[in-house]
Amino acid sequence: MIENIKRLFVNELLEFPINAHPKHRDSEIISIDYDVNSLGYRSKEFDGNSDMLFLGCSQTYGQGIPQENTWTDILSKKMNLSSSSLAARGDSIISQVTKAFYYFEKFGNPKIVVALFPDYRIMTPYTKGKMETKNEFKRRNFEKYKEMPTIEYSEMTGSLAQYSKAPHDPQEVLTEEFVFFYENIFIDMLRQYCKSNDIKFFWSNWDPKYQGYVYNEINKFYPKHNEGYCHIDAFTWNTDTGDIDNYGEFNALDCHTDHNREHELFYRGADRKDGHMPHWGTHKHLHIAEDFYDFIVDKL
Repeated sequence: MIENIKRLFVNELLEFPINAHPKHRDSEIISIDYDVNSLGYRSKEFDGNSDMLFLGCSQTYGQGIPQENTWTDILSKKMNLSSSSLAARGDSIISQVTKAFYYFEKFGNPKIVVALFPDYRIMTPYTKGKMETKNEFKRRNFEKYKEMPTIEYSEMTGSLAQYSKAPHDPQEVLTEEFVFFYENIFIDMLRQYCKSNDIKFFWSNWDPKYQGYVYNEINKFYPKHNEGYCHIDAFTWNTDTGDIDNYGEFNALDCHTDHNREHELFYRGADRKDGHMPHWGTHKHLHIAEDFYDFIVDKL
């Protein structure tokens, strides 16, 4: 029998509050202000009047940098359009698209949806003794924040277990192909909904593997799936230099000289204390905004 049915829905659009993510704040070399709305999103209050809706994970949320340096804020200003954002830390394609549909139902359709998706993540319901991840990052807050859905997010980058017993870890029993299959069903649903409702849908994926091999393979048999896909140079690494990220601190690009390239957040986010893997700095956000802007303006 299914237990705790109410907490298996995300229809209230609630996101975990800032103080539920202490490890991100503890890893910052300088303190970043994260102003969130009443539902927990780093966005203005949702009122149904926004021209653009942004979707994404912590990279789009802007973990480690000020709000005004995020690609979403930069793009909104370049487009001269109002915006709201559902981007959430650790989120998946499936979760973000699900939240988008609840947003449409409650607040109406925006004119434009812009998504920057991660890859190979899936949300699974936390079912004690049945399906649990080994990562306690969100699970430890389920008792504290009883209004939140009991949903965990798993990265499908581990290896499958030869044997598994309850409680099963999704990373050990679900394949990348399984997650990829459902991710792309949800992207297709969103793409088709937008087309049917005269919403302009633009998207990209920050995994370099998608932008290279996967995108090209899909185009061979299902090019419609990639409608609205924006190729972003910042996610194409330079293999001639050993896959160095030329948009990071090893920058070899002669650009954005109007910015302080020596600023501590220009190449990497603030969340890098004690060897913590940081999020993107201002530089990559600038390039993402510029590539999306050029692509969107060309298509409108």
